[in-house]
Amino acid sequence: MDSSQLLVFFKFCNEHLTNLNEYQIAQALISHIRDIESVTQEDIARQANISVASVSRFIHRAGFTSFQDFKHKIEIFNHDLRMHRILDHTLRFMRYSVQDMTAELYQDACTHLQETYENLDLEKLKQIVSRLKASKQIVLLGDDHELQDFYTFQIDCLANGISTYMVSIWEAENVMPSVLNEQDTLLYLELYERWRSDKVVEAMMKVKQMGVQIVAVAQEANSLENIADITLSYGKKHTLNDGYYSLPLLSRLFSELIYHTF
Repeated sequence: MDSSQLLVFFKFCNEHLTNLNEYQIAQALISHIRDIESVTQEDIARQANISVASVSRFIHRAGFTSFQDFKHKIEIFNHDLRMHRILDHTLRFMRYSVQDMTAELYQDACTHLQETYENLDLEKLKQIVSRLKASKQIVLLGDDHELQDFYTFQIDCLANGISTYMVSIWEAENVMPSVLNEQDTLLYLELYERWRSDKVVEAMMKVKQMGVQIVAVAQEANSLENIADITLSYGKKHTLNDGYYSLPLLSRLFSELIYHTF
């Protein structure tokens, strides 16, 4: 199962709750992630001190067809993603002291930044910035963390008179085709190719057919060459979260270069 629906659920709980009742329902649901198979909708209603109907409406708003659908997908999430995360973290550092663990994670960060620094294609970087500066508007596409790293770049684009806004990968399918045209540029930010969803690819292909220029900044940028007009590789291929060390550096570079002429 694609775990993206569960990630959307967590995003919904983090960002889109509108009142105390919804916070109480979300708190009750999340508190039972590990034992969801034995929990009923009535249990959640009692814990949240809310009606069963309110719990049902919340479940539908969060993107599930029913409470049973929610339970089923949480159970799969627990079996697959949770176990993968536990194994990934415990096996690597099983016999490490805290000091050794800190040293190795620090080295991971240094290695990733070094790879970015040594292998970054500066001519292509300038080509991308020139393209962005010539755009009527820029749309930054990425997940929430990637977009946060580029907030300052958005401000610098706006300071230079370039309309720039952000679209989350969760909203790409619905938003992008309606807001872009051939005078615009889509700047796609990606951390790890295996997290790239089919819906994001379909949305990019749709705007590409509309004549929108696509720039992709990714660790595995070569896998985007059939979609993007320009690709820029960074970091170390096939690493998961280490890309978050390099993205702030890239954002700073883009911000500085937006003020330069080539």
